[in-house]
Amino acid sequence: MMRQTDAKEPRRRMRLPPLPDLPDLTRPRRLVLAALAVTVIVSVYLGVRDGPGLSLGYGDTDDAMRLVLARQLLHGRGWWDQKEMILQPPVGVYLHWSRLLDGGIALMQRILAWFVNWSQAETATRCLWPLLWIFPAATATLLATRKLGEQTASASWAVLIAAVVMVLDQPLYNQFHPGRIDHHNAQMAFFLLAFAGAVQTGPRLWGAALAGSATGLGLAIGLEALVFEAVIGAALALRFVFAADEAARLSRYAQALALSTVAAFLIQTPPWRWSLVACDAIAFNLVAAIVTASGAMVLAAGLTRARHPLIRLLAFAVAGGLAVRRCRSAGETLLARLCTGGGALSACLAAPSGPRHHDGRALAAWALGLALARPAAGDAPNRGLAPLGRPSDPDDRGWLCHGALG
Repeated sequence: MMRQTDAKEPRRRMRLPPLPDLPDLTRPRRLVLAALAVTVIVSVYLGVRDGPGLSLGYGDTDDAMRLVLARQLLHGRGWWDQKEMILQPPVGVYLHWSRLLDGGIALMQRILAWFVNWSQAETATRCLWPLLWIFPAATATLLATRKLGEQTASASWAVLIAAVVMVLDQPLYNQFHPGRIDHHNAQMAFFLLAFAGAVQTGPRLWGAALAGSATGLGLAIGLEALVFEAVIGAALALRFVFAADEAARLSRYAQALALSTVAAFLIQTPPWRWSLVACDAIAFNLVAAIVTASGAMVLAAGLTRARHPLIRLLAFAVAGGLAVRRCRSAGETLLARLCTGGGALSACLAAPSGPRHHDGRALAAWALGLALARPAAGDAPNRGLAPLGRPSDPDDRGWLCHGALG
């Protein structure tokens, strides 16, 4: 009898002691102060660790080239004069890099030159520019953390733990250390801002505006995060499909996305290149697709709000098809040709960023020197690929662009 009674007794669950109360770190001012504290602590550490090495070199080739572009602006070169004769002489290359970053770096150096000499201002700019991007990245991370933890009683603890992790996990800042003036740190910061804005809910629509604006500016800087930005847009659309009251949020996101994309494109692209297409930078084809998709989202949100979720889903499927069709009609991009089984990507090879003349030997040497220039498959003779990234046919340069996506 004793054994049966013991067996029927419920098992006691061990309960952890409650967490001590913290100040409310989810308030906007305190959250920003936490992000600022993370920025200061990490910046001091990175500055002490990497700052002295700035005088020993200019980082990798991308950092050095970005410094050259900023120097040219500071010495009077035109904003829209983007043809670099030092690359692939004597033809030159129209760089697809974002002028927005060149201008930001040049502006910072000009301001610092008011207080120190020119050489010291350049060194200080190379040190401070990547560190500045830690603050928006940290703020976005804490905003997302606050949203994910707001349904619990320990949201402040979630914010605190995220801040501590950001301080201690130094490999997070491989693209933010002094001297890293290339565009990757800015891209990461804008993506995190877009994500933080996208996860916000409630009656206020600032999160949607933040997500759209950050996406447009991030794509203007570079297309490496295009897939992730597309996932954010698709997630917001699907949220509206299953919750009709998200229509206003989706419309605000689409409006901010279209406006920021068009504004950045017009500011950094020379007028005579507005009608050209490109596969590795924001250009007419991508802008047309984004504007088409944004307009379709606004229309779908307004016209299908009271309809069945399947109708809303169908509307967004049509919107996506229109955007892809608009992009391809403006000029087949690298991704479009890959997805449709196009040949050797003639659109990319013809001039991904402007020039129409390529030295095949220089192109091959450039691609073989890139870590990304690997074949999409170990052995794909039908696509002109060969192991180790070498061309199976010297006249077939399709392996160059295919390998860049491998």
